[in-house]
Amino acid sequence: MRTSETKTVIRDFVPADAEGVSNLFRAIYGPRYVYPEVYLPSLIRERNAGGKWHSAIAELDGEIVAHAALLHDQEAPGQAEIALTVASPRVAGRGTGVRVCRHLRDRAPQWGIGMLTAILVSSHVQSQRMANPLGFGTTGLLLDYLPSSFLPNARESYVLACLPLMSCPLPCLDWPDGCDHWLSAMT
Repeated sequence: MRTSETKTVIRDFVPADAEGVSNLFRAIYGPRYVYPEVYLPSLIRERNAGGKWHSAIAELDGEIVAHAALLHDQEAPGQAEIALTVASPRVAGRGTGVRVCRHLRDRAPQWGIGMLTAILVSSHVQSQRMANPLGFGTTGLLLDYLPSSFLPNARESYVLACLPLMSCPLPCLDWPDGCDHWLSAMT
């Protein structure tokens, strides 16, 4: 069967995938990815086994060709950041990265997640294009926030996005008077 006829499988991460995930990050980003854990298969397995990450992968002909994960902050158990998204040039332009992220988005409520966030690097147009079909809305911009993984000796701005998965994603707090007009869109 030719590669063009082979179906890409989207599925949850299993520990045996860690080496392939690490190799994919190394092939696409070299040593520059912002989360260094992706270069150590043992840490990829540990983060997933401990529930800090929920990873999903795309597999084509037995090769891992895309990855994404929900990153959990233990201090905010009802929300997660969708991150660690990478796709091989082998599947470029086929929507594989979006499909992996959609898989995670659709599974998130099963893990008690009511709000997804995304921090999109301003120079990484692909990640910004992926956020829209997933339903994310832009909520903020952090100008020159961190050193760039893509541009040597430069700083990157980040687009903040969120996607509420439940009808009341914000905590029940006594918000100050005057906040109603901007909170109404999120509540």
